[in-house]
Amino acid sequence: MRSAAARRRRIPLAVAPVLVVAIVLAAALAPVARAQPVSPLPIGVGDRFVAAVTAPSLPAGASGAIVVTMTDPLNVTISSLELTLNVYAFNGFPGNDTATGALATPPLLSTPTTSGAWANFSLGSLGPSATVAASASVVTSAATPIGAYAVRLGLSFATPNASRYILLSRGWFSAAQWAAATTGPNGTTVLTARSLALLNVSGILPETSVQVTSTAWTIALYAIFAGAVGLAGVGAFVYYRRTGRKSRSGAR
Repeated sequence: MRSAAARRRRIPLAVAPVLVVAIVLAAALAPVARAQPVSPLPIGVGDRFVAAVTAPSLPAGASGAIVVTMTDPLNVTISSLELTLNVYAFNGFPGNDTATGALATPPLLSTPTTSGAWANFSLGSLGPSATVAASASVVTSAATPIGAYAVRLGLSFATPNASRYILLSRGWFSAAQWAAATTGPNGTTVLTARSLALLNVSGILPETSVQVTSTAWTIALYAIFAGAVGLAGVGAFVYYRRTGRKSRSGAR
């Protein structure tokens, strides 16, 4: 019987670099892994790097795509642009079940080189006001639980002066971390330069979610809607007949 060490050595060489890239990117983006502070961006600039993000709503067993369109709002060319997507939380329906972290059977994010809860993109350089789009296929199975799957975004890049910037969405931080960094004196949520320093990020990105529905549930919703429309039509007809008869008898 082979030892665990022997089995580990049998990882195909073509797969190993992909695993290494995913691990390195995850370590670079995880807030707890960054000992040195990152370069800050002015408030209101960080969220402008994501020009648009779209995610699918699809029945279990179907496929779709998440598309993130990025732009460079700075007046310099940015390089070593890296984008990371991660399915990290689940809110079930019906029942409102919730889960975070490593989910049992989440939708898979698929790229030409990887398939799993993570999708990583190396997008090279981007000039001022230019745009680039990254697309990850979303693959579900019939066993994928029905509900909403939160997807967090991470972005990193460099500028000509060798500054390194890392931008993350809300889902990369615990509730305690986020509250400590963004709670204002009167209890409101505010994002300031101090917030970014406490979170050790250059800016905050938006998040998105994948909606997985049941075909049967979708049909049921349509049936309910159609039934409601039918009842409304019957009600309107009865009302019209009654009011019409009264108006005619009054005319006589």
